[in-house]
Amino acid sequence: MENPITVVVPDKDHDYHGHPNYTKIYFWLLGLFAISLVVSLLFSPVLAVSIIFLTAVIKTALVINNFMHAKYEPFMVVVFIMLVVFILGALLFGMMPDITYSRLQLAP
Repeated sequence: MENPITVVVPDKDHDYHGHPNYTKIYFWLLGLFAISLVVSLLFSPVLAVSIIFLTAVIKTALVINNFMHAKYEPFMVVVFIMLVVFILGALLFGMMPDITYSRLQLAP
């Protein structure tokens, strides 16, 4: 039983999606970074951390969609990327108590 190997040649007229405006995205990233810095100086720590994490999520989405070209990938690739990000986030938040309380002498 012979299994022929098929080669898919991309169509240059339909498959090329062009390049995003990298300068515009760079300035968006800089602006979001500046917002993070200003928020850390002006607001309470709880509100500041919440806003900083929100800007981090937005910056991550900008980088993934534009620099990694994920918005042109099939849906399942994006689902797998989001699954990995979720697992890493769960790992980080699961280990956060060990990291933050490691210097405290809680045990007698």
